[in-house]
Amino acid sequence: MLNAASATIRGLEAELLAQPVKGLTINGSLGLLDARYNEFDTIVNGTLTDVSGRDLRRAPDLSASLGANYTVPITLGTLDFAAVWRHLGEFQTTIVGDPLDPTRNDPRGLAQARNLVDASAAVNFDLDTTGTLRVAVFGRNLTDDRGLNSSLPVAGLFTFSAARPPRTYGVEVGFTF
Repeated sequence: MLNAASATIRGLEAELLAQPVKGLTINGSLGLLDARYNEFDTIVNGTLTDVSGRDLRRAPDLSASLGANYTVPITLGTLDFAAVWRHLGEFQTTIVGDPLDPTRNDPRGLAQARNLVDASAAVNFDLDTTGTLRVAVFGRNLTDDRGLNSSLPVAGLFTFSAARPPRTYGVEVGFTF
């Protein structure tokens, strides 16, 4: 196997941060990516082969997010509410070639597009001069969007893979001093 000789990566990112009313912050982002190999020669079945048609790993064409945070003052401190939606387009997790067509990526390494929603609510108690006690409840991947997170095909024989974490709920307690 040889290294990829060269690649061109072009992209555009935009971010938005707005505070339309006191206590409310809205944020968003958009990422567009065009990533291609210019040259990628490797040895396939004893022959030097151009595999520049493979996709770069971890280079989705599209990523986006939209979130909001709202803080409400209360007598003992603040209430904080947060939610975020994140989209990540499909991408390859490996540059290993397809056993049936080495000029393309191994299909076992394709991570499908995902839409993830996370949210939390927290109470921050101001403890005078000693610090702040924070108690929060959260939910991650609330839509339970499941699929491949990473993959590593090994010599066309087997594949190590990891799945995206499922819907998760929890409670966090913290102290800042």
